[in-house]
Parts: sequence; structure tokens; C-alpha cells
Amino acid sequence: MAPAPKTLFTLLKKVTPAVKKIHVIYQDKKHGWLVEQANEAATELELQLVVHPAADLHELAETYRHILNTQAPKTEALWLPHSGASLEKTLMKTVLQSSWNKNLIVFSSNFGDVKKGILLSMFPDNEANGVRLAMLLEKHLTGTIRGNTVRLTEELH
Repeated sequence: MAPAPKTLFTLLKKVTPAVKKIHVIYQDKKHGWLVEQANEAATELELQLVVHPAADLHELAETYRHILNTQAPKTEALWLPHSGASLEKTLMKTVLQSSWNKNLIVFSSNFGDVKKGILLSMFPDNEANGVRLAMLLEKHLTGTIRGNTVRLTEELH
């Protein structure tokens, strides 16, 4: 389950209100819909989302290094979007080392990244998600909503 960008960005603003710019790197086009939602959420929350597409692992690593070398410590953040897995181990080590050495703000949509040292993430409220899924199923069965649409979880802790 991927956290809704708006919920994650709202928490970021509460924890670090000086942040005005969020960098995000994504590797493939299948995450374009998530970046679109993140851009809408950022605009609504008066944040600037800077999107950095990367074609392959090499470009991904180079882009992370560039951002980590140029990121403003108090007003910019680096977001690791939900991908179903954590960053490649060596790349995660580089991100963590740079963020801790330079006091950079890095947050993740992958809850497991927090125990590795990432500033924050959120985890799903399973009970609230179950209620929401039951309501969506009921609406689908009664024909109130149709089709398969991706829904990001907003029920988070």
C-alpha cells in the first residue's frame, strides 16, 4: 500500500515546516500517475515538487548523488516514492550517509526505510483501510462506481 502523497507531504510540513521544495526521482513511466498526484498535492500544500526522471539504475544513482550534493539542508527535501521495494542497498547507503553527514531531509513512502535511518514514513491503519475497502466494494457491487482505479491510502499513522 502506497501512502497518498498529500498525507505524506502534510506530515512533512508538520515535522519540518521550513521545507518548500521536494525532489523526487523515479525510474520508470509506470509511476507517472503517482508523480501527477504528488504534484497536485504539492501545489495544494504550497510546496514545489521537482521531478527527476531516470531511465536506468546508473542514471538513478547519478541523479541521487547530484541532488544530495546540491540540496539545501533546511528548505529542500528528498522523497523516496513507493516502489514496492527499498532502494538498492549501496544506493540507500549513499543516501543515508549523505543525509546524516549534511543534515539533509530525506523521507520515504516505504515504511521499512525508517528503520534504516530515513527521517520519516507512514504506515497503514489496517482497520481503517479495511473499512474503506469494504465501502469501495459495496459501491462497486451496487454500481455506484465502476472500473478499476488505483486508490492511495490516506488511512495512515
